[in-house]
Amino acid sequence: MSSTIITAIRGRRVWDSRGRPTVEAEITLAGGATGRAIAPAGASTGSGEALDKRDGGAAFGGYDVTSAVDAV
Repeated sequence: MSSTIITAIRGRRVWDSRGRPTVEAEITLAGGATGRAIAPAGASTGSGEALDKRDGGAAFGGYDVTSAVDAV
């Protein structure tokens, strides 16, 4: 069971299929296995959709995700 303990978590900025920055998270387990997941924003904007965490500054036209990456 100790091989499934998470030993490292890393967040990084990557680009989605529309060329916008988004967040990727990578974990490393004690047994050496790694896993990655990317969280691109969807095109839908309805009231039931998840909210993006964008920086809103000048970088990448307000779409930067540095604060979201830092939160990983």
